[in-house]
Amino acid sequence: MKRQNGAIDLVKFLFALLIVAAHYISEYATGRIPALLDIGSSVYVVVVPFFFACSGYFLFRKVFANEETGKETIKSYLRRIGLMYGLWSVVYVGLQTAAWLRHGATAESWARYILNALTYSTYKTIWFLPALCIGVGLFWRIYRKKCIKRALIWSAVLYVLGCVGASYSFLLQDSATISGALHGYEYVFVSTRNGLFHGFPLVVLGALIAYQEQRGSTIKPATCWILTILTGVAFVAEALVLKLFCDAVNVNTLFMLVPFTYFLIRTCLTIPVTSGKGLRWMRSMSTTVFLSQRIWLSALPELLPGTFFAGVLYGNPYLGLCWTLAATLLTAAALQWVGKRSRLIGAMC
Repeated sequence: MKRQNGAIDLVKFLFALLIVAAHYISEYATGRIPALLDIGSSVYVVVVPFFFACSGYFLFRKVFANEETGKETIKSYLRRIGLMYGLWSVVYVGLQTAAWLRHGATAESWARYILNALTYSTYKTIWFLPALCIGVGLFWRIYRKKCIKRALIWSAVLYVLGCVGASYSFLLQDSATISGALHGYEYVFVSTRNGLFHGFPLVVLGALIAYQEQRGSTIKPATCWILTILTGVAFVAEALVLKLFCDAVNVNTLFMLVPFTYFLIRTCLTIPVTSGKGLRWMRSMSTTVFLSQRIWLSALPELLPGTFFAGVLYGNPYLGLCWTLAATLLTAAALQWVGKRSRLIGAMC
């Protein structure tokens, strides 16, 4: 029986485009576009949770369907994601090193970069890959002892701590000790938006959907739609309150993102659209778009300031947005095409 994954594939592709657009707006167009559009782009925060949860769902659906080969499935997956991270790191570390060699960098900058690469990620955005590996590895370690409830409890605790350490860190300002400890943590590990506090809970969320599906647990389509809309309104309201009325450093880690992501995936699974060739291509493209965006958003502009690559980003914001989306899409499509002919490039997709 064919799986109804088509809606997930389409949403994931659209979300990949959304996060590219939102990154451009937040980094280059803030104050140069209508405030409503700027605020509206904040909904991109749903993209990373959706990607993590989808990864957990698709992987553990295979595992739960045949648990005898689960260990090998997990090992193969971790090797693939690890290789993907390594190859993208070569690209971004190479561009970053070239920029520093060309423009100069202090010893402190080099040391800071090396520390961040060891404890967080070699470059912005691709932190998703090591975080995904951590999330998958932790959940499998707990689940293989048949302790899915324990995984759910731990994921809930860690997600709450992650939210308090990021979007809700303003609550800690009155405590010099706790605030100082958080700053110390961030100096070493950069953010609580990582594999332990973010990747693991959201991978568990996706695995939970697969677990429930495997055991025949269903939710009526109408109920899924209603709960998706209600939790979506709640997460947008939470983001607006934090952004407009609280001293939040960001709105990347929100409590209502968890139920919204859960019901959004469940809703997508109720839509009778199978994954044809085009939609499977979109699913693969979404990951490549997500990982390649930084070439055009930061790596090349930092390497070649004063050139078209930087100028187009700081010029007309609508032209800059269209350029960023088009360049990223073409890059991802080219990598997909070459990847079918080269195993090395294919491992990046």
